[in-house]
Amino acid sequence: MASKRINRKHGHLPYRMVINKNVYYFLRPLPENRHKAVPLGHVTEPGRTDEQLLEAALANYRRLVAEVTGQETLGLLIDQWLERFAPLDAPTDGSAKFEYRTVVKYRKMAKIINAEIGDLLVNKVRHADIARFIDGRYADRPWSANAYKAFLSNIFKWAVRRGMRETNPTRELEEMKEPTRTRYINDEELYWILKVAPPVVKVLVQLAAITGQRISDLLDLEWSAVSDQSIFLPEFEDVGELGDVGLMFYPSKTRKTTGRKVPVRITPQLHEVLLAAKALKTQPSDYVVRKKDGGKYTYEGARAAFKRAVMKAERAYIINCIAEQKLPKPGMFVGLHFHDLRRRALTNADLQNLDAQALGNHSSPATTRRIYNAANREGGPVKLVDPSTDPVFR
Repeated sequence: MASKRINRKHGHLPYRMVINKNVYYFLRPLPENRHKAVPLGHVTEPGRTDEQLLEAALANYRRLVAEVTGQETLGLLIDQWLERFAPLDAPTDGSAKFEYRTVVKYRKMAKIINAEIGDLLVNKVRHADIARFIDGRYADRPWSANAYKAFLSNIFKWAVRRGMRETNPTRELEEMKEPTRTRYINDEELYWILKVAPPVVKVLVQLAAITGQRISDLLDLEWSAVSDQSIFLPEFEDVGELGDVGLMFYPSKTRKTTGRKVPVRITPQLHEVLLAAKALKTQPSDYVVRKKDGGKYTYEGARAAFKRAVMKAERAYIINCIAEQKLPKPGMFVGLHFHDLRRRALTNADLQNLDAQALGNHSSPATTRRIYNAANREGGPVKLVDPSTDPVFR
């Protein structure tokens, strides 16, 4: 549709959508340059946020545009795709196509796309339109640029399958090169994080640093996956050799593809962490890492708790440096992500001649090498290579 606006006061709204007396309207075109105002919904309403009302009005707008033009807009296509493949009320038992946090992410992306190019007709969207949208917003953010390209690619694949288009306009759009992340959580950083973190965050961080599993899989871990029965006894003594006891991870990344599991042996160190998890003062729960009411931590909640612990650790570290009259090391605690604990765990496994590939659940050893070798460039531990002996030298 044309890009001009009916009313410049409502320039934040799509073409032919206006506001009048607390109501959103679509100005439906009629012959002789006339139009009919069709109500789309209220601007404000008790019990609903302005954002919710605007989203509902935009959904009605896209349906009306499709009726008027006889063709669907990109915004309407995205709405239909989300409703079919990524509904908010999808089951959480692993049978849904996408995890809940992925659904939330897709819906946030959809709002941004719809606000900028959502009124384009599906069969009129060009390669240049997608490139202009992505380059205009994410030219300096390769991860975001590639994420939007992948999302739109799924949308247009569905459009091609439904016969709405002959080609996918994202196909020839090159992905941006994503720089390899090489941040490594060093020993001193980990020490201070564990020193100041609340008990549940401390357990979560220790589990990640030992097992190398992703945050979502750690949050999914239930006690039923732990075979060491001594952990569940009200009183226990030193169990000595733990033998063949372990805990089983079901990685979400491979749950719907290879289904490959990660059985991790319970070492004495891991045994102590699980005991600390069992001792957390919470309501009874099936989850190893849990909230005070026994409920499961959300991905966002756990990640935010880790960030708070990092900030608190940085403050404690600086105060300690002042007390000891020494300069803080440059770069300490800067840009730490929870996922960096996975690199630390796989690096340590490799340095200890363990099976880092199996621990990381990677199908290719090259993938594992890319993760743990990167630490050598950021001050992580280095695995020394033995040099040769020259027979001439004495």
